[in-house]
Order: sequence, then structure tokens, then C-alpha cells
Amino acid sequence: MGLPSLAWSVMLITNALQNYRNMKKVYLFVISILISGLINLFGQQKKGDSLLRESPAKSDTARVRQLLDMAGYFVRTDSNKVKQYTLEAIELAKQNQFDQGELRGYLTLSETAYYYSVVDRAIYWVNVGFERYPNMHMVDDVYARLLYMKAELFYKAQQYNKAETLLLKAQPLIEKYSYPDHFISIPLLLGSIYMKKGKLAEAQKLLESAYQRSETAKNAQYQQEITHTLYKLYKKQGNYPKALAYYEKNVQLRDSLFSETNLKELTKLSTKYETEKKEQAIHALETEKKNQRLLIVTLFSLIGVGGGIFWQRAKTRNLQNQLLKQQNLLEIETRRLAEADTESKARELVTNTMLVEQKSQILYDIKNRLLETQRLTEEETVKHELKKMIRHIDQNLSNDESWENFMTHFEAVHPLFFTKLQTLAPDLSALELKQCAYAKMNLTQKQVATLININADSVNVARFRIKKKLQLTKEESLVSFLQSF
Repeated sequence: MGLPSLAWSVMLITNALQNYRNMKKVYLFVISILISGLINLFGQQKKGDSLLRESPAKSDTARVRQLLDMAGYFVRTDSNKVKQYTLEAIELAKQNQFDQGELRGYLTLSETAYYYSVVDRAIYWVNVGFERYPNMHMVDDVYARLLYMKAELFYKAQQYNKAETLLLKAQPLIEKYSYPDHFISIPLLLGSIYMKKGKLAEAQKLLESAYQRSETAKNAQYQQEITHTLYKLYKKQGNYPKALAYYEKNVQLRDSLFSETNLKELTKLSTKYETEKKEQAIHALETEKKNQRLLIVTLFSLIGVGGGIFWQRAKTRNLQNQLLKQQNLLEIETRRLAEADTESKARELVTNTMLVEQKSQILYDIKNRLLETQRLTEEETVKHELKKMIRHIDQNLSNDESWENFMTHFEAVHPLFFTKLQTLAPDLSALELKQCAYAKMNLTQKQVATLININADSVNVARFRIKKKLQLTKEESLVSFLQSF
């Protein structure tokens, strides 16, 4: 807070030296400006002392909550800071006999370890919480959340019976204390457990309930997870129409969440920046308070020193260097974000392609079942309806909308790929361009055959024709050529 006042004073000194030639007048002007700077500095010191007094005392439970909130900002970005803030919060909670804060600290450490897939540490912190409070009967939701966390860890360890017992114990507490997310996550996790145990009817009831709750809460993240689980459940039951319906819902939600996730990441980076800035401000206030006298002595010394101009020039050069470094860092960060965006688009492209392949495979399975049913039935009316359904499936399999969507994602990752390819071989057909794109992605012949509704041998023949059009030798690999293209 004092340093900007000093820089302002020195700037005025420089302007004064440029406007006044008479050294006596300059000297008097410098003294008057520096005295005003000192008055400003004392004012800033009082303001800094006031801010420090407003910081929460270490004995205050509010400080525990503040530390845990700070830890929450860094859960997905910096596990070391999470550990630093949380352990400090736990220690303060113990000193103040603040059981809820201590327990919440163990829960934060467990959730963070679970997020980074360090399951043994997640289990350790959950067990520490239960050991500290073996006969716990808390009047808040933290205990219920700890029960849920331990159940999730048992589920990950494939100990489904233990997970089920803990969830059933946590459920009435969740309903009592109205913790919103767990109204959805408990039936979701229970449904997943019953799927693993083969209780499909009970799993279906719980998962449908969880989906309805997620729709009511407008929680797209849970909706995506639940629709994916329901898709697998109905597929396992052989209910292909419902499996396909939930599969399509899942794809729509995934596309919507992709943009939302990017926005959240940007918000998270901004929050992290603001948090670190606050930490730096607190540190600056503490440092400033310790060095006030030194700064005052330095200011008075500058009055008698005739080298103020040289100091200003050095400060200006330093500022220019800092600006240059910040610009370089900004350019590096911009390039990093661009590379991350390209990688994200590439992952999305592969995901979309695999989803289209899964969809095509499901339609093929349904078509084959319908053909078998058509062959076995003797009723002409039924045969006619089955024929119409098969024709509708064939139309869906040959729909160009999926290809146009694929091209949009593909060209975002590999710009000008088709333009360059058609420049080399203008006579490539649309189907051959598809084959080239799938070869660029290094898909197998079987995967390509499923995607474009032909057999694997036809894929091999088509690739041979493409090699001829691209004037490649027999020894040259089409896939290697396209991947380096």
C-alpha cells in the first residue's frame, strides 16, 4: 500500500526535474512532494493495521470455516494447498472443540484424495473421522456425507454389501437435513450397486427415481451420469428401445455439458487467481507493517540523495522487464490453452465416433433380430410392418446428419484436411473421403465397416483404390501417410 505512494512521489520528482532548470527550486519541490508522500504512507499504514485487525482470530470457529472454504477452491487444481489449509483448519477446530469443523476437514481430505484416485488415502481419512467420533450423533449433514463417502469407497473397492449398508444408514439423515446432491446420488449409487448384484428390477426403480430427481433439480451433471447408467441397464435387460432413448439423451447432455465444463474451468481459474491475489495482499500487509520504519528512513534518505533520477530510471527499466516477462507468460499460457483446446476437441472427436459406432451396432443388432422375426413369422401384416421398421433402420444407418456432425468436429481438429486431400486426388468420392478420415483417426477396419455399413473386406478393397488415386506404392501404408498428412 505504501509502495504505490512512493512510486507516485518519484514520478512527480521526475516531472519536476524536466520542468524546472533551477536546482534550488527543484530541491524545494522534491521536499514538498516527499512530505505529502509520507503523510499518505502513514494513512496507508493505519488502513493496513485496520485490515489486519479485521482478519478472523485463530481461536474463532469462523476462521476454521474460512480455511475449509479456501481449501475447497483448490480441490481440483492444487492438492497441496488443500492439505495445507485443511490440516490448519483441523488443528484450530481441535483447539476450539469445534467437532463439526474437524469432521468436515477429514471429509475434505477424503474427497480430495478420492478425486485424485488415491483411494487408500481417501479410506484413511474417512476412518480417522469415524475413529475420532465412534459414537457420533451429529445434528448436521457432515456425518451423513461422511457415511456416503465411505459407501462410495466401498463401492469402488467392489464391497457392495458394505456400501449398501452404509447408504441405507445415511439415507434417513440426508432426508432429515436436506442435503440436495445426496437426494440424487444415494439412489444413483444404490441403483448401481443393485446392477452389480444382478437385482435389475430394484436397480431400475432407484435409477428412474434418481433421474426424476435430477430433472427436478435441473442437475445436468447427474442427468448425464444417470442416463448412461440407465442405458447400460436397459441394454442388459434387452429393452433396446429404452436403451436407445437413454443413449440419445446421454449424448445430448454430454454435448451440453462440454460447453458448461469449459465455462466452469475458466471460472475456476479466475477464482484461483482471486484467492492467490488475496493471499498476496495479506502477506503484503504483514510485510509492509514490519518494514514501515525502514521505508520512512529510506524516504528521508532520498531527500538528501542526488541520485533520485537514476533510481527512477532503474525502476522504469525493471517495470519494462516485468511487463515483458508478463507478456511472455501470457503468450505461453495462450499457446498452452490453444493446445489444450485442440486436445479436448480431439478427445471429443474420438468420443463422438465411438458413440456413433455404438449406436450403429445397436441398430444392427435390432435389425438382425427383426430380420429373424420376419423370417419366422407367417403373418403378412406383421411381415409388412417388420419390413417397414427394417427400412427405417437402414435409413437411419445411412443418415448423413451424423457424417456432417463428424466433419464439423474433425475439421476443428484437422483443419484443411479434406481440402488438401482433394487437391492431391480430386477424383476421391465422398465415401472414400470418409474412409480417409477414419484412417487418419487410426480406426480398425472392423470399426470403419460398422460406421459406414459395409463389410471389412470391402474396407480393404476401398483402401486399395484410395492408394492408387493418391499414387502410393504397394509398400507404403495408407494409414501412415494420412496420419502424417
